[in-house]
Amino acid sequence: MHRRNKWMDGSIMLVLAVAACVMLLPYIWMVVSSLKSNMEIVSGSHTFLPHQVSLEGYRTVLLDAPFGRWLMNSAVTSVVITAATLFTSALAGYIFAKHQFKGQKLLFILILATMMIPFQVVMIPTYLITAKLGLVNHLMAIVLPNLVSSYGVSWPSNSLKTSRRICSTPQGWMVQESSG
Repeated sequence: MHRRNKWMDGSIMLVLAVAACVMLLPYIWMVVSSLKSNMEIVSGSHTFLPHQVSLEGYRTVLLDAPFGRWLMNSAVTSVVITAATLFTSALAGYIFAKHQFKGQKLLFILILATMMIPFQVVMIPTYLITAKLGLVNHLMAIVLPNLVSSYGVSWPSNSLKTSRRICSTPQGWMVQESSG
């Protein structure tokens, strides 16, 4: 029985190792292809290794293209969107979890329903709105539609509803179950 488990474990490890190599192959192909010349890539002969190693693609990206600007745009948009989403989601989630107001359940259901709408459905209306605001070719066209996330609102709200409250009393600290 013990010997059979070793064979089974070895077989599973072999299958996983082969699967990992298969999944890594596109990345390896990408790196190796980046060392080929443009002519060799578009020639139609799909050899794995380059006939002659060329760093032309790296030179083009780093020197001719505005790579630094692209990197800065990505960093700025990701930091601003993350900070804004955390801020707005925490506020909205707290309001939904700890305060009662008229139409709360309906509003929360509507927010959750927006999670079911695919991006392809809102892509063109979002572009039209940003175009009317004059934000085409501007970073704010990326930032504004992503300031609030429906998932970001529902997750803290549900977490806060089920969390415990720690209260300070004259007798010391006391843990209370949250009533939502």
